[in-house]
Amino acid sequence: MREHHAPALENLFLHGHRRLFEDFQSYSCPSNISRNDTEDILCMEREEFLKNFKNPCWFKVINTTMGLKRVLRCFPFFHIFGVCKSGTTDLFFRLTQHPQILNNTGILNKETQFWSWKRFGQDSLGHRKLTLEEFSSFFRASEIGKTKIDLQGRMHYSDLITGHADPMDFWDHNHWREIPQNDPNSSEPKFLTPHFVRHVQPNIKLILLLREPAERLYSHYLHGYYGHTPEDFHSSVLKGIELFNTCLTNCSLKTCLYKSDLSKDMKLPLSASLYYIHLLEWLDVFPREQFLVLRTEDYHKDMKYSLFRLFSFLGVGDVYSDVMERTIKLPHKYVTKIKLEQGPMLIETWNILTEFFKEPNRKLAAILNDERYLWKDATFKFRAKQLPKTKQKRHQHLQH
Repeated sequence: MREHHAPALENLFLHGHRRLFEDFQSYSCPSNISRNDTEDILCMEREEFLKNFKNPCWFKVINTTMGLKRVLRCFPFFHIFGVCKSGTTDLFFRLTQHPQILNNTGILNKETQFWSWKRFGQDSLGHRKLTLEEFSSFFRASEIGKTKIDLQGRMHYSDLITGHADPMDFWDHNHWREIPQNDPNSSEPKFLTPHFVRHVQPNIKLILLLREPAERLYSHYLHGYYGHTPEDFHSSVLKGIELFNTCLTNCSLKTCLYKSDLSKDMKLPLSASLYYIHLLEWLDVFPREQFLVLRTEDYHKDMKYSLFRLFSFLGVGDVYSDVMERTIKLPHKYVTKIKLEQGPMLIETWNILTEFFKEPNRKLAAILNDERYLWKDATFKFRAKQLPKTKQKRHQHLQH
């Protein structure tokens, strides 16, 4: 017996019935793709999803040595699209403890890295550009395809869903000049990741996990090996803010965010913590009701409540209390070890960053109509450095 209460069958049959936003930018097909070989997704026909599957799936007809064959393919039902170093790995891991929610075959069973990186050849084997067809292969179609029969015995259906957590998709648009519909000589892009996601899946559920921006930036900095110590971070912050402010004296905010040479010179993922400007890009394309936005701090403070909110948002059944208790007691899925070893950022850096992010946070709170996103409850947290385990053993041996 599965440990969940199945949702009503009518909740499964939503594909194709939602109001779609009108295109905000005009473009023609076929586009001018001769300048690069990036797949022209905006000019591809949208798949028609099966009405008796909760997850967006379809049958693709392929040629085999035995003749034509129908193969089930699936896209994700939901996308945790941000933000890096905010707890997305842990959140995805706990969500997939629900018996209706499947993980995928990507990195850590959650990341496909398709939309921001691998379709442009970044971080893919041999720098080969992945296709949308290959993106669909990450999702467990064979498992989703194991249908059930409703109580009246009239219909086969599947109530399983899958998703992915690619937190770079929220903010990393470094390859925007390779998009066929963008002018590579322009200072700003017209089309970004949300346009392509919506073209493929207009009804996808979008989950955004936001952490206090200074702490998030510090974790991202160490995790990405931009530098190695709190002192490195302090120097990078001073230089990064100076470069960013200098850019703003001559260019628009959007131009500065998408200038590849600026991000290389900065050596600091500062723009990833400017949440409001990236969220506006996504809200220009998707309606607000398709988003669920959470603070990392609230997720950790009351994990049970957060998960129940997410299960409701995804339209999956409730889980029994013992399943929920097991889920929230699981160990944290991913920890930035170098941050534990180096300890917190310098108090001087904290003061500079909290002042720098004050206005961006105010704009974010206004967009979300929620003052929690001012992070007034965030304070500098002193934590003693932790020696790596090998050094701990040597230190203990020297003491004896």
